[in-house]
This record gives sequence, C-alpha cells and structure tokens, in this order.
Amino acid sequence: MSTLATRLGGDALVLSNSVTALEGARAAVLHAPDLFRLDVAVSGESMRVVVRNMRPGPIAYTDSGYAHPVVVQGESATLARVRPGHHQLWFRLGEPGHVVEARVIIATLQAVDDGLVRITGQATVRRCESCR
Repeated sequence: MSTLATRLGGDALVLSNSVTALEGARAAVLHAPDLFRLDVAVSGESMRVVVRNMRPGPIAYTDSGYAHPVVVQGESATLARVRPGHHQLWFRLGEPGHVVEARVIIATLQAVDDGLVRITGQATVRRCESCR
C-alpha cells in the first residue's frame, strides 16, 4: 500500500490512497503509521469499514449512515455498468491527552461487468484539543 501523506500546518496530516479490489474483498485503503489502518470491503450496495487502532486507548467511531448521492454524467449504456458511491466517517482514537481525530471520505466505483471496485480514501488527521 502506498498511502500519500502530507503534513499541514500544526500537527495535521492529510492522507490519500486508491486501490482496486475484487468485490467483497477486504482492502487496506489508508494507513497512518502508529495511528490506524482503514480497511474497506464493498459488496453489492453495501460497504464495510474496519478501523484498526494502532494506539493505546479506545476508539470512538461515527459515520454518516447511508451513502451520499453521487451525480454521474455520460451515456446510459456506460453508466449502467458502474456503481459510484460516496461515504463519510469520523473517528477518534488514543488515550486522554493524546487523542487524534480523523475525518474520512471514501469514494467507490464498482465495475458491474468485471467484479472490480476502485476505492479511494482521503482523510485529515489532527490532534483533538477538545478531547481531554
């Protein structure tokens, strides 16, 4: 996995990665060393997300529930062969005084004909000052 990572001002980090996986297979999409790894599996119209906490302390996870609408333009025959998706989630992990917060967007594009899914993840990760 080759997650792109860029530091922002302060202690913030931006992560981005894209993988192609077989439908139903669990794929590592984002990895922040010593913090977390985010795995995704897409099957039909369902998506399963697993956050592997690599820090001591608990994890608090929340997501937006169902997928967000996606606007797609193109020829009907082409559009019938793909299923786009857009999902958002947030989580906090770590011990009190050392909590980090991640805000994640996951985009999916399923190729109906060949059973492949393109999964793109982007996240901002920063220390949570209000989480003492």
